[in-house]
Amino acid sequence: IILNNHQGKAMWCCSEDDGEGLWYSQEYSEADWLRSLQMLARQYRQQPYVIGYDLRNEPRGIPAQIASKLQLSPQGRYLWPQW
Repeated sequence: IILNNHQGKAMWCCSEDDGEGLWYSQEYSEADWLRSLQMLARQYRQQPYVIGYDLRNEPRGIPAQIASKLQLSPQGRYLWPQW
C-alpha cells in the first residue's frame, strides 16, 4: 500500500485555480502538512503492507495572481513549470 496525498480539500481534482497545486494552501499550512507526515509515519510504522507515501499527487503550477490571492509563499508558485 502506498498512501496518497492527492490534495488538501475533499473535492474534484485538478485545476490551476483551485489553490491545491502545492503541498500547502490557504487552509492547510506547510506546518500542517509536515505534522500530517509525522502522524502518518507513527500510525503506519508497524504496518508491513504500507511501503510508502506519495508526498503530493499531481503537483501543478499556480498562477501568480492566485498565489497572491491565497497568500502563498512567492517561492512556491515558481517550483513547478507553467504548462
